[in-house]
Amino acid sequence: MYIQHRIQENADKLWELVQEENTHVYICGLKGMEGGIDEGMSAAAGKHGVNWSEYQRGLKKAGRWHVETY
Repeated sequence: MYIQHRIQENADKLWELVQEENTHVYICGLKGMEGGIDEGMSAAAGKHGVNWSEYQRGLKKAGRWHVETY
């Protein structure tokens, strides 16, 4: 199982965690996994009427969302 699959399975819990200001997310791996991560997080954010792409930009700007892919 790959990280994007785990994130999709647990996106609701991760969504709850990123609401906390002290949560930082670090993800490293192949570039191809980013789409699956965004799918899962978009679904979880959408349940709360939030656009994931915009929210993710805010997390990145705050230094709380770190993705290193290659």
